[in-house]
Amino acid sequence: MATLDDGSESPDARYSDSVTEAQRELDADFVAMHLTFCSINEKHNAHSPVSRLPVELLTRIFHLVAISERAGDVLWRTSFRDPIGSRLGWIKVTFVCRRWREVALGCAKLWSNVPLSLAQDLPPWW
Repeated sequence: MATLDDGSESPDARYSDSVTEAQRELDADFVAMHLTFCSINEKHNAHSPVSRLPVELLTRIFHLVAISERAGDVLWRTSFRDPIGSRLGWIKVTFVCRRWREVALGCAKLWSNVPLSLAQDLPPWW
């Protein structure tokens, strides 16, 4: 904290402290708004027809995707701009939404054959 010769705080220091406090308040507001948006978005998505599919049907669909797009295979229709993503195959269904992720993670049959070749494509810092 910068002080003047008389021991009082300089105007620059007071300004800096108030800006820092205002930034903290704005950051907290931003986080609260983001959480609110996520909650509203989740409620909105819950009303879409695909969100009402039973877990058993989603699991069956994911299993069919796993048969047609095995993880580790590079398929002709995948993007070559994303070499890791292109090799994820059916695992990409876990990126769609929270519900799909929970269903896919909870289905042991899907995870019974994940190829170790996926690890060779990871960047060295992973």
